[in-house]
Amino acid sequence: MLQLKEIKCGKKGCSKCPHGFYVYAYWRQNNKIRSKYLGKVGDPETQRKVDELAKDHPRVTAEYETMYLESTPGVKEKILKGINTPLSECQEDNIKESVSNANAAAK
Repeated sequence: MLQLKEIKCGKKGCSKCPHGFYVYAYWRQNNKIRSKYLGKVGDPETQRKVDELAKDHPRVTAEYETMYLESTPGVKEKILKGINTPLSECQEDNIKESVSNANAAAK
């Protein structure tokens, strides 16, 4: 399982705290919960570590992609706004283009 963390640096008066987002992997081993720091969200080295972990645990890729989106300011709100937009308010050209693209991808 992956988890995002924001970490306080401990410096007195730091105006940027908390820092992050940082990715940690968690697993159970010998009845103990273990964790490992993978890196900062969006960093290529973090992505490499996630890809390596995903070889044995495929769901890790989807978890990381979801975390990446959730850590991007405003993305969650935009997704919810799009989901809650009535079809009648969508532009007809965009709908036709989306359907056309979906049909082409399915072929």
